[in-house]
Amino acid sequence: MKSWVAIMKENIKNIRSRPQLLLSLFGFIALSIAMLLMTYFYSQKSRAILYSHVFDQLSSINTIKTHNLQLFFQDREADVTALASNQTIIDLSRLLDAHELQSITDKNTTIPDPYREYLSNFLKQYMYTDILIMDAQDGDILSSLNYKQYIGKNLYSKAFENSEMTKLWKKVIETNVTHISDMHIPVLYTDVPVMLVGAPVFDKGKLISIVMIKMPSTSVNTLVHVKSGDLKTYETYAIGQDHLFRSDSFLEKRYSVKNSFLDPNHSKVYTKSIDEALSGKSGSAIVQDYRNLSVLSVYSAFKFDTLHWAVVSEIDDSEIASQFDSILRGIYIWTIFVSFLLIFSGYFVIKSIIRRCVIKPLEKLYTKAKGFEDIINDSLNEIYIFDKTTLYFIFANKCAQTNAGYTLEELQYMKPLDLKPYLSDEEFQDLLKPLLDGSKQTQIFETLHRRKDGTDYNVFIHLQLIDVEGVECFVAFINDTTEYKQVLKDKQHFNFLASHDHLTKIYNRQMFDTFFEKEIQRGERYDTNISLILFDIDDFKMINDSFGHKQGDEVLIKITTCVTQLLRESDIFARWGGEEFVILMLNTNIDQAVKKADEIRASIQMLEFEFGKNITCSFGVAQIKKLSHSDTIFIEADQALYKAKENGKNRVEKFNA
Repeated sequence: MKSWVAIMKENIKNIRSRPQLLLSLFGFIALSIAMLLMTYFYSQKSRAILYSHVFDQLSSINTIKTHNLQLFFQDREADVTALASNQTIIDLSRLLDAHELQSITDKNTTIPDPYREYLSNFLKQYMYTDILIMDAQDGDILSSLNYKQYIGKNLYSKAFENSEMTKLWKKVIETNVTHISDMHIPVLYTDVPVMLVGAPVFDKGKLISIVMIKMPSTSVNTLVHVKSGDLKTYETYAIGQDHLFRSDSFLEKRYSVKNSFLDPNHSKVYTKSIDEALSGKSGSAIVQDYRNLSVLSVYSAFKFDTLHWAVVSEIDDSEIASQFDSILRGIYIWTIFVSFLLIFSGYFVIKSIIRRCVIKPLEKLYTKAKGFEDIINDSLNEIYIFDKTTLYFIFANKCAQTNAGYTLEELQYMKPLDLKPYLSDEEFQDLLKPLLDGSKQTQIFETLHRRKDGTDYNVFIHLQLIDVEGVECFVAFINDTTEYKQVLKDKQHFNFLASHDHLTKIYNRQMFDTFFEKEIQRGERYDTNISLILFDIDDFKMINDSFGHKQGDEVLIKITTCVTQLLRESDIFARWGGEEFVILMLNTNIDQAVKKADEIRASIQMLEFEFGKNITCSFGVAQIKKLSHSDTIFIEADQALYKAKENGKNRVEKFNA
C-alpha cells in the first residue's frame, strides 16, 4: 500500500500538471481571505454600534435614577418642613421646653399620648424610623419617639462631638431652613446607617426647637437598586464623597452600605468613574470597577443640599464581549465552511446559512441590548421626548400614554402645550430658553396636564436637553403629584377635626385643656394676669323644646360667630359642653375681663333669629391670683355664673374671694 506521504506527493504533482486546479485553489484561498476580512471589519463595526447603544441606554437609566433621587429628597425635605410648621409640633416643643427635661424621671412622659399618637402615625405613613425634637438654644435632645437613650443627651457633649446630628442641628440654626445630612452611623446606635432631615420650628417668628426625622439607608437602596432581565451584571449604585457606598452592590455582597460604614478602612472604593462624578463631571467609559473588572460605565454627579454623590450605572464588559465573541467565532468558522459551499452549492444555499448562523445571533444580541429600552418604557414615571426644533413628540413611554389617555401615534402629531393648557406659548418658550443657551441643565416646575378626556392632574416636571443617538432632543421626566397633594389636604383636615368642635368650628374642650395647661406654665414663667370667662345660654332647653334642635344649632353657631369677632387673637375661645362656653384671656385682670364679658353679653342680646325671640347669656368671671390657684379658677368662675343666674340672668358676675 502507498504511504500517505506518497499520496500527497502524487496529488501535488497532479495539481502542478493542471494549472486550472491551481487557479481554483488560489481562487478559493483568496475568496476565503476576502470573506474573513469582510467578516472581521463587519464585526468590529457591529461591536462599536452595540457598545454605543449600551452606553446610550445606561446613560438614560442613570438620568432616571438621578432624577428619582432628586424627587425623593425634595419630598423628604417637604415632609419635615410641613411637620415643623404643624401646630402639634409647635405645641409639643413648648410643652417639652416647659417641663425642664432634667427633672423628668420617666422619659416616656416627655411626649403625652395625643402627641405620641400623631408622631407615630407620621412615622408609619412615611416609613421613617424616629422623630427627635431638640432645644434650639442649648442643644438638649428633648424627645425621641423610638429611642429613649437619646433623651436628655446634649449635642455639645463628647459623645456627639462632630456627629452628623450635631452638624445638621447647627446648620439648621444658622440658616433657619430645612437641611439633610449625609448617610452615617448614628451615635448610640451603631448598627444600621441612617440619614437625618432637620427643620426649624418657629412660634410667632421665634425659633423654639429643631425637629429631625431619621430614615434608614434602605430608603435610598430601593431607589437605585435594580436588576433587568437577562443582563446578569447590570447594576446602578451611589457613592459618597468619602468613597463609601450609599446603596448596596448587587454583584458583590460584601460591598453594602452597612459593611461600608462599619468597616470604612476596608470598604472605600476608588475608580475613574467615581472620581470623575465626585468632581462634578458626567460621562461614560470602559473602566476598572470596584471589583477590578472591566465594565461599561456611565457616571454623573448628584448634588442636593449637603449631599454630593456619584451615581454610576455599569455592566460587565465580559457579558457583552462574551456573547459577541462567541458569535464572532461562529462567524469565522462558518466563513471557511461557506467558502466551500459557495463553490459547490451556489449563492442561495450560502445566503440561507449566513442568515441562520450569523444574522439571527446578532439580532438576538441586539434584542438583549434593547432590554435597557424596556426599563425606560416600563418606568412608573411619565417620560416624553420631543423634537428640539418642531417641538412635536417623538416618544412617550407606557405610563405617559396611559395617564394622558393618548396613543403614541396620536402623540406624534401633538406638542407639549397640547397637554399643558395653562401654559402660554411665551411662558413655555421662556422655560426652554435656558436649556437651549446652556445656562441651565435642568428646568424643574409644577403645572397641570390635561388628559384626552378633559380632566386635569397635577404634575412635577424635570425638563432636560440631552443627546439621543446623536440628535439633541428635549426629555421630560414627569411625576403625577395628585395623590401627594390629596394626602396633604387630608392631613390638614384631620388635624382640624381633632381640635375643633364639629358644629361651631371653635376649639373643643380637649384642645382648650391643652392651651390652658400651656398658658398656665407661661404665666408662671412671666408672672402675667390670666382671667377666665364662663358663660352659657339662658333657657336654652326651652329653645330646643319649643323650636327644635335645628333652631338650637343656629343659636349656637350665631353666638360663637358673634363672640369670635369681639375677641383678640390671643384670647382662647372654646365650647365647654352643650350650651356652655369658656374664654381664657391672657394678660388680662378681672376688671378688664368683666368689661369684655359685658360687651359680649350686650352684643348677643342684639342678635336676631328666625323664630323671632332674642337670646341672652349669663357670665361668670374669675382671675388666677397665684399659680397654685389655677386648679380652682373653673370652680370660682362657675360660682360667679351661678350667681348671675340667681340674680336674674342676662348679666355678668365676678368672683369675689
